[in-house]
Amino acid sequence: MTSSNSLPIRHLRQFLFCPRIPWLQEVAAMQPLRPIWVTQGQGYHARQEFLSRRRKLSRYSTEDAELLFDQPVGCENPSIHGRIDLVLKGKDRVQIVEFKLGEGKPVPGQILQAAAYAIAAEQTFALPCPEFFVATGKKAKVHHYYLTAERRQEVADKVTQIQQTLADSVLPESSAQSNTQCSSCEYLNTCNDRD
Repeated sequence: MTSSNSLPIRHLRQFLFCPRIPWLQEVAAMQPLRPIWVTQGQGYHARQEFLSRRRKLSRYSTEDAELLFDQPVGCENPSIHGRIDLVLKGKDRVQIVEFKLGEGKPVPGQILQAAAYAIAAEQTFALPCPEFFVATGKKAKVHHYYLTAERRQEVADKVTQIQQTLADSVLPESSAQSNTQCSSCEYLNTCNDRD
């Protein structure tokens, strides 16, 4: 389904948070201890899967679709792969839903990640994915997005940028803010050049 140099889709969100995270994982092969929010996220996803089986699909602008949870997807152009929280597979289209624990609006990295999943879902299922959703918080508030030509190009451009960063043996610069991003990063002790 995907080539050996296929980029994990999660790296799109991570790269926008801090370009060092994909580099530390892929180039330096550093896998830190799982932060507590990873465990919290797993519990949250399990709860959302349970609730999604009971909720009406109209919240996703559809009435009839097969629900596929933790669905593996991948594609060759761009060369990406990952696992989607929820795929709504209809007869003539697919839609994807990404669940995010935070209560606020999705951040750009989360939206870009979901757009990449939508592109991979199209190629995996050989069906169009014209729209995608990011559901946030305990009540899974639905945020609706379209897979536009601009979003497709943004995903392709960012994948290329990440692949170029991973091809370099030098730790990339980071624009992360030490009082916000850095303080919540599992690699905080690795990046000792930050103020």
